[in-house]
Amino acid sequence: MSSFYFSAKIWHEAYTKVDLYKSAFSVMFNTHLRLANYTEKIKSIDFFFIVTLPKIAHINPERRRYIAKEERLELSLALDYEKFQNAEIPETKQMMANLYLESIKTYPKIRGMKKIAFDTERFYNDVKAMFEKEGWLPKNDVRSAH
Repeated sequence: MSSFYFSAKIWHEAYTKVDLYKSAFSVMFNTHLRLANYTEKIKSIDFFFIVTLPKIAHINPERRRYIAKEERLELSLALDYEKFQNAEIPETKQMMANLYLESIKTYPKIRGMKKIAFDTERFYNDVKAMFEKEGWLPKNDVRSAH
């Protein structure tokens, strides 16, 4: 079973750009990282990229939650639709990497995570080093306004 799962909630026009890297994220994370190196209480991290038109952003709101029964952390975070659509394909992977890195910083603030021993700093540094090694170094802030 994979510890890291990646999916997306995508407006059809952004599908190709997101889909190019979504599976690459999964392979990279599940090949190079082991959740057991950072925590014993979380068995999987599910990450959903949201790339939708701002006028329908309410349909897929951002979400961060820890599901104790399943020992699962679930995050759904949005990329700025216009910036993402106007970016060249190689830049989109940097936007996705940047969003993932930014999400790690929020782990301690997620309800239920305060009781979980999770080495957030080490995880962040390992993910960042992996992105740098793979040439996915984030370049700029691509967060959505919602």
